[in-house]
Amino acid sequence: MKAEEPLVFAAAELARSNPNEWNKFKSAMRAYADERTKALVASVSAELQVLQGRAQQSTSLADLFEDAVTTADRIVERRNNQAK
Repeated sequence: MKAEEPLVFAAAELARSNPNEWNKFKSAMRAYADERTKALVASVSAELQVLQGRAQQSTSLADLFEDAVTTADRIVERRNNQAK
């Protein structure tokens, strides 16, 4: 999770600063991830690995963005508990 933390915190900050636009972005990201998954399902074997990687990464990012605020809060709470 360490590598993802800067992205989680940046996403959470954006989500908190403009929730309406953030929700639009998350919807667009999820639609993009869904399209990448559809492309994977329809792919020929020569494209399979590349399209699989795109589908996995876009889905991973969509999931990260969906839970960014909650994840950021958990990270902060964990850090605070460790500091005690």
